[in-house]
Amino acid sequence: MTVAGSLSAAGGDDALDRYTRDKLYDNLHLGAEATFLPGSPINFSVRVGNNHGYPTVGAEVKLLVARIGVAYYGDPEADWYTGGMSLNF
Repeated sequence: MTVAGSLSAAGGDDALDRYTRDKLYDNLHLGAEATFLPGSPINFSVRVGNNHGYPTVGAEVKLLVARIGVAYYGDPEADWYTGGMSLNF
């Protein structure tokens, strides 16, 4: 299991620092990842986190040489759903 975090400077997601009501979680980035059967040719990973107070979640499946991943994350403008696939030889 991997856990990571960081704290940004005040100002949150506003480049001009006009947000005067920033909360601690506006500047906080946290995440955790757990991989099941690491090192094997077939494994599964799940991820959860926090990005500026918005939730992030994701999952990835590795099957021999193929990796398929999906994720969701929110931000002040929209909610995002992403996916990807790669072949590793």
